[in-house]
Amino acid sequence: MDVKAQHRHVRMSPRKIRLLREVVCGLSAIEAEAQLQFLPGKAAKIVRKVLQSAVANAEHNFDMAKENLHVKDVVVDSSFILKRFMPVSKGMAHEIKKRNSHVSVVVTDGSQKARKGKKVNADVVSVKELKSSTEQVNKKVEKKEKGESQVEKIPMNKDEMASQKKRAQQTGGNRRTAVRRKSMGDSK
Repeated sequence: MDVKAQHRHVRMSPRKIRLLREVVCGLSAIEAEAQLQFLPGKAAKIVRKVLQSAVANAEHNFDMAKENLHVKDVVVDSSFILKRFMPVSKGMAHEIKKRNSHVSVVVTDGSQKARKGKKVNADVVSVKELKSSTEQVNKKVEKKEKGESQVEKIPMNKDEMASQKKRAQQTGGNRRTAVRRKSMGDSK
């Protein structure tokens, strides 16, 4: 079962926080917390607090053991952007964007809750489906060996053919015209 915790409107750029995603994802909750504890920077502290909150949610609300929890995902989304201006020379101003983030951490214990609907196993294929797919492949190979094209041409009516010929004549057909430009030295 997945348990989630969020910290919204973090006053830090999402780009800086996303760097920690690769460090934490896939680790057990205890290992991830230890990794984040010794990483420098504000982002590690923020993600660590959200991870601790997710673990606490799992323990308190769903009676899961901390030892069984793993970090499934860390999602960092963009929040609102504060727009400020810095005065520069000649009476101008440059815009400064102070970005904010939403941080979500999802932890899981590895078990799946029973879902409604039927489960589909991609590895199981019926014999009939396998035979039909091999027959289709064999037919395509035979056509290729015989030299038959796989793309069928759609017959055009007389009006379409006439308009296509007219367009070809106007554009010069399939010929490409060569244009020679004068170089800078040839301007005499």
